[in-house]
Amino acid sequence: MSSEASFQSQSGRDKSKRSRRWAAALTTAALALLASPPARANGRYPLADQIVIDPANPSHIVARTTFGLLDSDDGGKTFRWICETAIGYFGVEDPPIAVTANGSAVVAHSKGLSVSADGGCTWVRNAGLTGTWFGVDVTVLPTPHEALALLSSFADGAYTVSIAKTTNAGATWDEVVSSLGTSFVATTIEVAPSNPDRVYVSGKVLPDGTAAMLRSDDGGHTWARFPLQLSGSYSIFIGAVDPRNPDVVYVRTNADDLGRVIVSRDGAVSWNEVWQAPGDVSGFALSSDGAVVAVGGAGTGVNVASTTDFAFRKTSNAGVYCLTFWGERLLVCTKEAIDRFSIGVSDDLGEHFDALLHLSDVLPRACPPESTARAVCALDWQTVAVTIGADAGTSLPTDASDGEPVRNDSRGCGCTLAGSRHRDERVDLSLIAVSMTMIGAGTRRGRRTRPSRR
Repeated sequence: MSSEASFQSQSGRDKSKRSRRWAAALTTAALALLASPPARANGRYPLADQIVIDPANPSHIVARTTFGLLDSDDGGKTFRWICETAIGYFGVEDPPIAVTANGSAVVAHSKGLSVSADGGCTWVRNAGLTGTWFGVDVTVLPTPHEALALLSSFADGAYTVSIAKTTNAGATWDEVVSSLGTSFVATTIEVAPSNPDRVYVSGKVLPDGTAAMLRSDDGGHTWARFPLQLSGSYSIFIGAVDPRNPDVVYVRTNADDLGRVIVSRDGAVSWNEVWQAPGDVSGFALSSDGAVVAVGGAGTGVNVASTTDFAFRKTSNAGVYCLTFWGERLLVCTKEAIDRFSIGVSDDLGEHFDALLHLSDVLPRACPPESTARAVCALDWQTVAVTIGADAGTSLPTDASDGEPVRNDSRGCGCTLAGSRHRDERVDLSLIAVSMTMIGAGTRRGRRTRPSRR
């Protein structure tokens, strides 16, 4: 039930100790990456953790996983895998994704923005942008083929956040605003579906790490800042903006093993807490009419409520790693070894889930010979197939023929672990500096989900 948010400030000593621990851990990890070439299997648990729906074609589904992207153009009957290397990011990332009105996939990652208009076979990076950028987040607008992206850079000891816009489904990007202020570390961006000029950005203000929301009423050109009384929280992400009322915005935040959802009904000026539970808020979804909200986490299951009273009821014990409304149906990401599917679909708000995706059914994307993804993904597929339990004998075609993936005669693994990748995949020291700045400020990138209206 809705209650006034009340959070106690954490001591400066605790924040300083935590920042030092994070910085030390990141430095160790960065040095390890520099010391050894990346392996083809990134060692992460195979898991889907974000799902987006094509705003113009509900049968087109794109899922982010810990081993690349999965693309379905037949309503989830089949999913085709696209490797991280082709997209242009590292295997330790969970880059935010979006799908534009022409079906193009947009990925915001450590090297900027990658866009594919052909199902993942060909990727274009940072078209129209100059300089070196770290892609923070991306969101589509209710107007056709338009999207906004949060970008960050680190130069001369300063961390800068800017916003870029595309009006042609990611084919090119133009700068909207060059800086949101050197003291602001951004995490997410959202646009009000009922008003494309209303834009929200979440983040923290340096040096004390005060949580804040930025709001623009002119499409991102000028901004007002509103502090949130969330001292001690190390992550803050926008869950959704109400599809009918641009003043209603939802935020999910995680701090000290406690996840919360808060809502503002006056354009980010004031906030009420509507849900909290132990652990992260890994899943958040708002129905297309704004009437129902679904929230969950790995240890808290699926919880749904009407937005009129926020009286949550638990509908499923499934471990939640993402939630997305797909029309009136609800999609959930889970660990297959525990819940017996990787993506489930429910017609009754989580009371019952049917399997939409088993990882063992994934096939590699078959791309034409001239595509950028074909050769690099073929190198990775057999190792990924073993990791997800797919038939490793199904391989990407490497000859001049097109069409579906082909099966090797052996039908089994027959795979070898590959050595280092291309030289241009070395870790960029500037990215390490950016990450250390963000972590030192008490922030972390987390999993996020998108409402189905996209």
